[in-house]
Amino acid sequence: MHKRFAVFIDGDNISWKEYETVLSLVKNYGEIAEMRVYGDWTQSYMNGWKEILERNPAFLYQAFRGKDATDYRIIMDAVEMAIQNPPINAFCIASSDAGYRYLVYNLRSRGKYTLGIGKKLASPEWREACDDFRLLENGKSADETEPAGVETGEIISEGILGYGFNFGKADKDGWILLADFCNIIKEHCPTFSWKPYGEKSIDALEKFAAAYPDTIEFDKTRTDSYRIRRNPAPLAVIIGEGTGVIQKIAGNFGFIESANGIFYFRLEDVTDVPTGEPAPAIAEGDAACFKITKMPDPEKKTPEERNGKAVEVRINKTGETGLPDDAGAL
Repeated sequence: MHKRFAVFIDGDNISWKEYETVLSLVKNYGEIAEMRVYGDWTQSYMNGWKEILERNPAFLYQAFRGKDATDYRIIMDAVEMAIQNPPINAFCIASSDAGYRYLVYNLRSRGKYTLGIGKKLASPEWREACDDFRLLENGKSADETEPAGVETGEIISEGILGYGFNFGKADKDGWILLADFCNIIKEHCPTFSWKPYGEKSIDALEKFAAAYPDTIEFDKTRTDSYRIRRNPAPLAVIIGEGTGVIQKIAGNFGFIESANGIFYFRLEDVTDVPTGEPAPAIAEGDAACFKITKMPDPEKKTPEERNGKAVEVRINKTGETGLPDDAGAL
């Protein structure tokens, strides 16, 4: 059967950096008749979509931030399309959110082929609901063996925490009740467990905060419950400068390979060398220069402890780093 796909991308769950991978995976199955990307386009974290959509256009649909707002709109629109557009005989849902499995059940009951595309954290229930499910990390089917990759424990942690921060109800100062924060993570990632990181959620989160002191903070002054928030004013002491090449990009982080070791950085902390403007088109292999706030320590046990920390990262597509080759820690 020739498949004509309608592709629905959950922009709250799938990054613009993964868009072309989604396109490539769907094209292995059939023809793409319509592409849709859903998200809150008023938010700055959606800005990265602009350049990639200029090369591969899609219809954009607004869903203001709120609990499951994007999910509900995708579900309603997909069912409506299945009813009103018979030539569309296949649907792709790009998300790791298990809630879409009920949509897939509905589409399959209407004789539609369903393809899910998501990340390794996607629950077995979501993967198994689809006719086929592909992993964004390596493009393999969910039941294929996954090769070992670069150590990115902090990326997984940041991605998990993102659910709590993005969907949690924060007060005017950014504080979220820790119990609500953890419940939201469990709702979006039913198979996630804090056990590998600590006996309790607070143990795991404090371990993460100790490794990355500029990311999250806690309020333990309340007797009824703890609170958590993103660090509103990160403080970092610059101890040197470095140059290197972007080794890997994953989630909200990137890794730079340099003569001094591996440094991690946040994608939001990247600029373009010639213009000084944000560099949304950052890619593996780009030359980079950066400031150092923490040096790598290869003797440590975990990736969080081994990797150095880079800030004020500047990218140059020409391959020139903008710093002398012998730049290093002060």
